[in-house]
Amino acid sequence: MKKFVLLLAALAALTCLSALPALAATDAPKQAIEMKFPADSNKYGPIMFEHHAQHLALKAGCVACHHKWDGKAEITGCRVEGCHTDISKDKKREPTSYDSAFHSKNSLNSCIGCHTALLKDNPASKAPKKCNDCHTKK
Repeated sequence: MKKFVLLLAALAALTCLSALPALAATDAPKQAIEMKFPADSNKYGPIMFEHHAQHLALKAGCVACHHKWDGKAEITGCRVEGCHTDISKDKKREPTSYDSAFHSKNSLNSCIGCHTALLKDNPASKAPKKCNDCHTKK
């Protein structure tokens, strides 16, 4: 009987742990978020990002992209102080740059890095990776 109770408790704990990302995702915006380029860019229009089921189902949950989020405070955008505030073109690919937040091939926290890894593991995936998959010209 003890083994059964322990097994039941372990299953309940695993169920709760697997549900945490889904619970955290319930606060995700329901409407698309307009991601604007820095003021000096007039080549592309804004990207409309939706928290699709694929993003909400990530094992890491919200911190997969919002990597500095502590799980308690309000989630902020990438350009908050101390995150990706460098929008200068001469430092475009440095880890703290706004551009790297989305385009770094070496970080699973960036769109391109995550999509590259996903496509490597699952070539049939429809994860966008080419520039025009996300960007539209003005």
